[in-house]
Amino acid sequence: MKRLICLLTVLALAAVAFPACAEEGPDARAYDFSLRFHLNADVFPLRIRAHMQGYADLLEMLELRGNIVWSDDTQSFDLNASLIPVTNPDAAISFRLYGIPEHVCLSSPLLGSETLWFQNFVLMEFAYKTWNNLRIPLPWLVLLYPYVTENAFSRLREVWHRHTGELSAGSEISAGVLSAVADDWESILLEDNRLQYWFSAVGAPRGMDAALLSEFSALPSYLTGRVARRSIRLEGGQDESGAETLRWISDGEKVLYARTVSDGSDAWSVTLPETATGYVPLLSFVSAAGSETQSFRISGDYSRAEGTDSEDGRPDSFLRFSVSADSLPLSWPADAAFSAAASVSGAVLPNFDFTLRGTSGADGSLSFSLYQQVKENAEAAEVFSCSGSIVPVSDYTVPAFAVSDLTQHTHVFSISDTITDPVVRTIGRPLFMGLLNFLNELPARACQSVMDDLEDFGILEILVSTR
Repeated sequence: MKRLICLLTVLALAAVAFPACAEEGPDARAYDFSLRFHLNADVFPLRIRAHMQGYADLLEMLELRGNIVWSDDTQSFDLNASLIPVTNPDAAISFRLYGIPEHVCLSSPLLGSETLWFQNFVLMEFAYKTWNNLRIPLPWLVLLYPYVTENAFSRLREVWHRHTGELSAGSEISAGVLSAVADDWESILLEDNRLQYWFSAVGAPRGMDAALLSEFSALPSYLTGRVARRSIRLEGGQDESGAETLRWISDGEKVLYARTVSDGSDAWSVTLPETATGYVPLLSFVSAAGSETQSFRISGDYSRAEGTDSEDGRPDSFLRFSVSADSLPLSWPADAAFSAAASVSGAVLPNFDFTLRGTSGADGSLSFSLYQQVKENAEAAEVFSCSGSIVPVSDYTVPAFAVSDLTQHTHVFSISDTITDPVVRTIGRPLFMGLLNFLNELPARACQSVMDDLEDFGILEILVSTR
């Protein structure tokens, strides 16, 4: 399961780059897509190779086909798709996923007339409870949905902006303002359930929840005691090359943040002081854009400073990561050969190191492969590949969903017995018949792998015991 999550993480990073290709385009965009997949089970450890071969067989006989449209202005999206067995298209599983970041709805012929509503405000809380009860590392998958993290840290961000106001070169953040921010942050860290669940859920699968909560509960005192005791001054202007620069300087000495923007390039770095527990937070970003492509790299580190005592039970590194991409097309479709890489290490998240290489065509064709270093001193092996097409659509309706329309459906995260019984009666027959037709097309090994995981995580018992 951890390897599958690593794979999904890299796929999500690749997917994030796709909407960015059209960021200079119109407010709303729509695409038809048709994709096929391949998983190389031979690169997995021998103890799980047969299990992963079942999933490889499953992916090999499926096609994902559909349409997606989204609008930056209305913050709405509408995805209609089908998982189609190539052996029998009539057994396809169709579904519609639509909504806004906070509220997402799911409908499908498998659900009959029922529509499920996911209130993502509490998604990380649900993921945390899923880990505690079923030991499914759902929190790591939930991290791939940006809204969850944006929502968890929204109050910290709002407090900062409320106290500091608009900042530009020449501004100064006084000690009084920093103290007011720290006081409000302290209250939020103690009272905000979203933030508490975020730290607990992200750290729980590797037993790091208590350590994460302890480390970040010191954020207010770290701000006023180590980041800046007196003030933060903003300096900026044009350098000799004509590039725009900006620096945040703490107490007139240490540069906390530096940014340089010039024609086609942007680079910034955050270098914060050592924490009371001996960690040095670092974050950097650099991007360069040409006439047709863009490249970027972002990296971060929250690890022990050299020479720091590491015998206090805390990890040497909470998190170290790097994500990069080269030659991403700035518009879609486009003739391009691109690459990307992602690596994560440390005590909090699953550790992985993948590279991605792909090509795209002016007709909307797309293919890419993921590679992983399986054996030391050997070439990276292909783990997963995807091929197909993503074609722009010119005739579409811009989605604009109202919260009241989305929240009238069955709320998945607050289902009680009084709600469950009628829902089960509504979806029982269409769900059973649809899945039966679909499962009838699956290879035997695929069915076995799916059933094994359902049993191992206790999901099968829940399904069987549902009234």
